Amino acid sequence: MNNEKENDTSKYSVDALKQAAEQGDWVLIDSVIPQIVSNQEFLNWSLREGLQDINSDIRDLAVSILEKSNIQLDGQTVERLKKIMFEDENIHVRNRASFTLFSHNVRTEQVIKALHLALSDPEVSAIAQNYINIAASEI
Repeated sequence: MNNEKENDTSKYSVDALKQAAEQGDWVLIDSVIPQIVSNQEFLNWSLREGLQDINSDIRDLAVSILEKSNIQLDGQTVERLKKIMFEDENIHVRNRASFTLFSHNVRTEQVIKALHLALSDPEVSAIAQNYINIAASEI
């Protein structure tokens, strides 16, 4: 019974997570993402709408979902994430885009450089360091 409850993503909606992002409730979001990253509704929303949203908190939510997902990113999405990684106005969105690319095996020099830049952000420096350590172990 516990497993059914833990695996039940129906209690979460895209709108509820968007509202949490707008309110800055990243503790809730971080706890929910592992439960919804295989849900096609959330993945489709992230790809089709979330990455382009005018609100940077919503874009941050979208890249955070994609970072933890196991979906295959197509070339267009990879290019969009690279653009976000360099051009988004919000540093958190830029950092998460680099994390998403790295976690999906896009390990270019640009991505590694962006990970090193993320080390200066205390909110995500540990995540960036973890990805950098993984990259170093693959050499």
